[in-house]
Amino acid sequence: MPKKIDVYQAAEVVEEIIDALVGSAGHNLAAFPPLTVNVADGDCRAGAERTINRAELASLYALLAYTADEQAVRQETVQAIVEAELNVRHLGAVKARDFRRAVSFIGGLRVGAHAN
Repeated sequence: MPKKIDVYQAAEVVEEIIDALVGSAGHNLAAFPPLTVNVADGDCRAGAERTINRAELASLYALLAYTADEQAVRQETVQAIVEAELNVRHLGAVKARDFRRAVSFIGGLRVGAHAN
C-alpha cells in the first residue's frame, strides 16, 4: 500500500518536480519572452503568454483530487474555488506564470474557509 502524505507534502513533491524540469537553466528563462503555443490553430507567438502544458495540468488535477479526498469534499468544489482564485474559466486556461501560485494555493486551501 502506498504511503499516505498530506497536502503540504504533495505540494512539496510537485514543487520538486517543477524544479527538476526547469533545472539549473530556470534563472535564465526570464530573459526570453513568454511563448504561446496553441496546437489547435497553430498559433505560436513570441510575447504572448502560454497556458500550462498537459503535465502541469495533470499535476493540478492530481492536487485537486488529493485535496478533495483529504477534506471530504467534491473535486468540483475545490476546482471551482481554484478557478475563481486564478480568475480562469477552466484549469486549462491557467497561465504558465501562475502555475506555482496555483500549486501553492491548492496546497494551502481549506475548503471550509471558502464555503458560505
